[in-house]
Amino acid sequence: MGKKVSIGVVIALVAITAAITFTLSYHMAMSTFNKTVADINERQQMYQKLSEIDQRVRQNYLGEINEAELSDGISAGYITGLSDSKGRYLSAEEYKEFLAGTSEDSVGIGIETIQDDDGNMEVVSVLAGSPAEREGILKGDVILRIGGNEVQRIGYSDAIGKLDGAVGSTVDIELLRQVTEEGETEEGLLENIQLTITREAYEYHSVSSELMQGSIGYMVISRFTTQTVDEFQQELTSLLEQGATGLIFDVRNSSGEDVEAVGEILDDLLPAGNLIGTIDKEGREEFQIQSDANALDLPMAVLVNDGTSGAAELFASSIKDFRKEVIIGENTAGKGTKDKIFPLSDGSAIVISIANYVTMNGQIFTDLGISPTETVVLEEGQRKQLNRKALDPADDPQIQAAVTFLGGGTASSEESAVQSEEAISSAVEENAG
Repeated sequence: MGKKVSIGVVIALVAITAAITFTLSYHMAMSTFNKTVADINERQQMYQKLSEIDQRVRQNYLGEINEAELSDGISAGYITGLSDSKGRYLSAEEYKEFLAGTSEDSVGIGIETIQDDDGNMEVVSVLAGSPAEREGILKGDVILRIGGNEVQRIGYSDAIGKLDGAVGSTVDIELLRQVTEEGETEEGLLENIQLTITREAYEYHSVSSELMQGSIGYMVISRFTTQTVDEFQQELTSLLEQGATGLIFDVRNSSGEDVEAVGEILDDLLPAGNLIGTIDKEGREEFQIQSDANALDLPMAVLVNDGTSGAAELFASSIKDFRKEVIIGENTAGKGTKDKIFPLSDGSAIVISIANYVTMNGQIFTDLGISPTETVVLEEGQRKQLNRKALDPADDPQIQAAVTFLGGGTASSEESAVQSEEAISSAVEENAG
């Protein structure tokens, strides 16, 4: 027979439990309240400071105040204060131009650039048939100003954005060019050139490929956009038809924000499973892109470097996690946040990061990057040549490491023929769907 417990003891236990529950709830409520009050006080101090600045300026500033520009400047400053690498404020005019430039066609002047040692924009490629080509911009030109804004002052990322805009709109560019005489570049002789270029739609091919050493398919994906998917499938089919028994995907210095494009491309390569997920500020994890069971059964290698960012990092990490394939090169950029555009009531908009992308294994790589499975570091001269699209594959140790890996792991000629035939059939079926 169990021991009897008096009603008094039961009442006491209930009272103690209630007291503990109340105490914990009280402390949690007070903690939330105190944080809320602190946030309100901090915001109040921010508004008071801004009001004080506004008052001092209006009482003492010598110049004229353009209210619209002042409002845009304050809004842009707020976003800048977030230290969000993807954060951006778009004025009503800029947002309108942004929307006009989000069609499937590339719209702008048609150049590719890198940031030089001085923080300016060096042209490394001028696309055929583009407005830039017609206006005479050359590879090696250095852009100093765009629309009257110094590239060094506004930053390289913002300067790139100012090249894009609506079809038919114009952009003023100031650039420096080394003077050449009789085909020889004269050191120290520079020509300052002013151009006004009309933005147009132009063709940008983000995927190219070739066959190396007879059976190794080498594919460069320079960026991930909606057009990349079709180009990728065409180049992949071509390589397989040529008898490729292994694939190298070069995503060095590759970027892009079209995660859906990455998902479609990976679906052609990888077996069934979760591909790309996100974790938001509340810790909620969601895998938004999955792969089906169809996969390409060939050995692969991916080349990465510190210029591999965003969508390209998701591409590399997925192949690394799913296939356990070799990733060769250097640690990637760690640009792993998902951004979102929020239109504002006056026609302007803000862009802010709202979540971290995660790999299949649940790894957040923001600020950390994706580590290669085989580290191969380029020398400084090789790095500069790669950035300028001038590094010969024979002199590229990262490409050669991938070729060696795939050359050592390729199947026999009979097995390769069977694999290639099956892969071609699969690719054709995928494209037909």
